[in-house]
Amino acid sequence: MSHWVLDVISHPADMPLSPGVASRWGLGLWTSVPATIAIEGGVWLLALGLFVHHRDALPRGRQIVLWVGAALITAVWLGNIAGPPPANPAFAPLASLILFTVIVAWAYWIDRRRGTGIGPGARTLASTVALVFVSAVVTGQSRDLVIVHVNVVDVVEGRILPDRTVRIRGDRIARIDRGRPLTGADVVDAGGWYLIPGLWDMHAHLQMSGASALPLYVANGVTGVRDMGSDLEAILELRSAAVNGRTLGPRIIAAGPILDDAPQGFPYRLRVKTAAEGVAAVRMLKARGVDFVKVHDRTPREAYFAIAAEARRQHLPLSGHVPRGITYDEAMAAGQRSFEHLAGLRLFTPCTGGPGYNPAACRPFFETLAQRRVWQTPTLLAWRELPSVGTSASGVDRSQLAFVSATLRAAWDANRQASNVNPDVVGRFVAASELAATVTADMVKAGVGVLAGCDGMIPGFCVHDELALMVRGGMSPVDALRTATVNPARYLGIERSAGAVAAGYRADLVLLDGNPLEEIASTRRLRGVIVGGRMLDRASLDVVLGDVRRAGQPASGP
Repeated sequence: MSHWVLDVISHPADMPLSPGVASRWGLGLWTSVPATIAIEGGVWLLALGLFVHHRDALPRGRQIVLWVGAALITAVWLGNIAGPPPANPAFAPLASLILFTVIVAWAYWIDRRRGTGIGPGARTLASTVALVFVSAVVTGQSRDLVIVHVNVVDVVEGRILPDRTVRIRGDRIARIDRGRPLTGADVVDAGGWYLIPGLWDMHAHLQMSGASALPLYVANGVTGVRDMGSDLEAILELRSAAVNGRTLGPRIIAAGPILDDAPQGFPYRLRVKTAAEGVAAVRMLKARGVDFVKVHDRTPREAYFAIAAEARRQHLPLSGHVPRGITYDEAMAAGQRSFEHLAGLRLFTPCTGGPGYNPAACRPFFETLAQRRVWQTPTLLAWRELPSVGTSASGVDRSQLAFVSATLRAAWDANRQASNVNPDVVGRFVAASELAATVTADMVKAGVGVLAGCDGMIPGFCVHDELALMVRGGMSPVDALRTATVNPARYLGIERSAGAVAAGYRADLVLLDGNPLEEIASTRRLRGVIVGGRMLDRASLDVVLGDVRRAGQPASGP
């Protein structure tokens, strides 16, 4: 599915935040600036005083080196005062610590060289290092963010914890209780809103969606994305931009290019024909830092098993399509962690024994999938919309089209041409999606792990549409919500730090004006998004949406 017959390349580009969002995004990161200036300024002066006091004990050449060090210290200090928050808030205090340690150690060494015993350099060592660590704490941490009167949605147990106070410190949830917020915190009165973990899209193609997809995901409450195929340099650049804060975006889990032997018109590929080529590809991807390996329909049999074996040796999960000529039992035995698109809607064909779907006959097979922990990403929305999205026959809300990038539109056009779209084709895809939703609900009842994924639909918005289709197919709202929260965390092996609202977990959270356990459509009613501990309120989210909408508009003529 979704072969993307045109090789449409989206060159990653930073999308800086507008001033309105930038000010809100920085809220709480540098709220202790006066204390930072005072503490770091005192330490700066102390270290420079030591340097000036002892400088005559060194030859001129070494004095020059130390003057350069002093200049670097001053530059770091001034950068902390005047510059924007760094991508890594711990960088400045860490650099300060290293420079101060060098200067104080040098002062101590001078004391010993002069034969004066423990002199002023050594006596100030402890106090200087202590001040540096205090400076690191003040600089590297923001004021706590405290959300009061919020209903915490426990997606694991499927219950609501009413009227809680959630304290966020840095990028983690520090505490959840019924207490009142302490002083020194930025307080958000939720007034009965609901707090859920940040959502995930577990089947995306970010290069195809374009760089604007990153803030668009966040504006829709999606704080994590599994990219299932992009050119290596493109996805590494997008991942870096999101991690380093150059672009507002979700956490990205990336495969890099798809490993198969598809024709040249198919994009996002690293073509492999033999076992040796498969092994070499996996080793190269591991060296470049991908998070997993993806295979597809046209991955040759010999290469597939070599890729699977090398992925295990390299501790890289294997995911993707079940290649042609590979049975489901073989794929499970090879260690493939997830099957995409219900294996092209053929997953239930063997257990049914023919056309149609027999739930009772497929139950044992679904239980086997559950026991062997093979996850399913059904991509219901993509099945439904692939031949019609962007046209009058589409069921996607027309207002979402204003946020679509040029590269995504080009991919849609290519797929419509390849699908030979007519009303009959569109009807068959809609029926296939409805059947897939029923199958997915039955798999969940059998204990199969299901992941929410979009595959080429409108970033961010599509996750909410996917959850709605799951519920329409018979899944409960809480089970649907799990497919985009705790299930991705379990699949990725990060369930002890993500996928739930709990103390110690990463503060990727979404505030909703409605209970998603009663009505899954409440996930669309965003009142705020917290990414890595930083809050974007409704006004900030609207600014982000406005930026993305303007970025997607064609340039006007003279």
